[in-house]
Formats: sequence, C-alpha cells, structure tokens
Amino acid sequence: MAQTHDIIISAGSERQQKDRRQRQRYFADWLVETDCPWYLPDPDDYRDYLLNQRDLSPLSVANHVSTIRSTYQQLLERRDIKKIIAQSLPADIATDRDHAINEAVNTMWVATDKESGAIDAERKKRTASLSVGEVDVLLEKPDLTTGVGCRNIIIIGLIVCSGMNETEICKLTINDIQWADQDERLHITIKPADKQPERFIPIYDDLLCDSPWLEAAIKWFSERFPLADGHLFPGFRRDGNTPTGKPVSARSIQHMLKEYTAQDVTEITVFTLRQTYARRAYALGVDAKTLQENLGHKRFATTKSYIGSLDRSGAKRITPHKFKAGRMIKRFGSIVKP
Repeated sequence: MAQTHDIIISAGSERQQKDRRQRQRYFADWLVETDCPWYLPDPDDYRDYLLNQRDLSPLSVANHVSTIRSTYQQLLERRDIKKIIAQSLPADIATDRDHAINEAVNTMWVATDKESGAIDAERKKRTASLSVGEVDVLLEKPDLTTGVGCRNIIIIGLIVCSGMNETEICKLTINDIQWADQDERLHITIKPADKQPERFIPIYDDLLCDSPWLEAAIKWFSERFPLADGHLFPGFRRDGNTPTGKPVSARSIQHMLKEYTAQDVTEITVFTLRQTYARRAYALGVDAKTLQENLGHKRFATTKSYIGSLDRSGAKRITPHKFKAGRMIKRFGSIVKP
C-alpha cells in the first residue's frame, strides 16, 4: 500500500496544488482497494467508479481523471520508470519479466490519452449493471467463426457468471479448473498476485443459460487453442485465428469490451460485468458474504456497493432463462459439441 501511494503521489512537483495531491491520494486508495497494480491503470474503470459508486458530478470526475492522466505522463518521463515497474512486479513473474514491463509501459501510455476515462454524456450512458437486453446485445457481438470470438464469448460468460476480473482471467490456467462432478458446479481456483489467500469460486453459468455451457466451452477451447505454459486464454494475431503463444492481456480484454460497445448507447466495462454478476447472483439467492469472497473484496462495503439497493424480493422478477443469449450460447454449443 505504501509503495502505491508513494509512487502515485510523488509524481510531480512538491509544490503542486493541494487538490491535485488529494486526487492522487484518492486514486491510490482506489488502486489498493481494488487490488489493481499502480502500473496497470485503467482510467475508464476509475471514471465509472467515481460516477457510479462515489456519485461525483461529471465535472468533478473529469478533473480527477485529468489529474491521473497527467500523473502517468510525469511517471513516464522518468528515466528509471522501467526499474520502478520491475521492483513492483509480483515475484511469481519469474520469466518474461521484460514482456510484463513493456506491457505495463504501454498500458501507462494508453492511460495518458485524452480519450482514456473521457466523459461523453451525450453519446454514452454509464450504468452500474446490465439489463437482460444489454447482456443479450453484448453476447451477440463475438464472431464465433474465429478463435478470438470464441475466446471472447467465454471470457464474457466467465465474468458474468463468476465475477472474476480481467487480471484473474489472464492468469487462469487449465489446472485452476475443477470440473463439475454430478450435481456440483464448475469451480475455479483464483491465485491473487499479492499475499492474499487463494479463492475457490463457483461458476453460476445458469445465470445466463439453463445448461452447463461454460464447462463444455472451456474444455473445447483449451483443446483447440492450447498454450504451452498452461494458460487458458491466448492472445490472437490480427487474423483472429492465430494464437500469439502468450496469454491474453488485461488491456486486450478491456479493449475488446470497448470495441464491442463502441456504437452502442451503453458503455460496458469489466466493472459493469462484475456488478451485473453480483446483483443477479444476490437476487437469485447467493448471500452477500459469499459474494464478497467470490469477488475478492477486502471490505464488505465494496460488495454492498456492487449489490446496490436490490432487495431479495427482486429474485421474483429476475430469472436466468429470460436471456435471448441462450440462443447464442446454443449456437456456440453446436461448435463446441461437448
């Protein structure tokens, strides 16, 4: 925690304005609370957090995000920035550290772009969770004739049905999966980057469809596009069918969602999908403490903010089989052939 605050707040002049330092501290607190490494910033997620959970005005949010962009601009001007990143990388990244450092630098450059975290209220509506229709629209986006499209529909399904974040998705290996046994659900072991204990979370694939489609899809995909190091989801080249040989990056997942919703009224992020999972699972009977463990939240207050003001009576109005996406998943099932 101290390192994150020291790096973020120290970027810039010692005589910088007090409100700027307060915004940097606010951002550093959010990074720590969400277990997001300081070197993989996501201004879009931070903007949504400020709008949807802190209920700040658009003008105030714009000022916060602008400060974060300039903060990373100043960090990138440091000659020793790669050394600082290297010192912050988890110890379990023993190989290909250069790749991890370069990806972090690229992510930081993206964070300095004026479009990162931008607020365009006339074109887009930010929402804390998705309606049935919005999930339907999203699941119609992936092109199932390509490897990248098949990967993306599984990733979207996993986030909506488990609440995993993009970093956890990227680290997922075939050995982290415990296949369903009779009436048991598919489970996944999550290995956090920090010193937090491992989590063993269930996959509620019936939140989207009345069949265990994710298990069949994951098995098929892992056999069709195996990675030598055991990671489940590879990156793909521009043709959409040739794996790069390396795991998909968190930035690729964020870009995928941004690309799929570029022309839509609603902008969807990983944060949006995780809140959709939390609200639907809670409405259908999963208790809030279990959701806190599944989502990996340190503070119960964070989980409550995901659930919102939803009352358990909402379970009478929310059923998993209302999704038209069931048709899309069945189409995918014809490809998978479990």
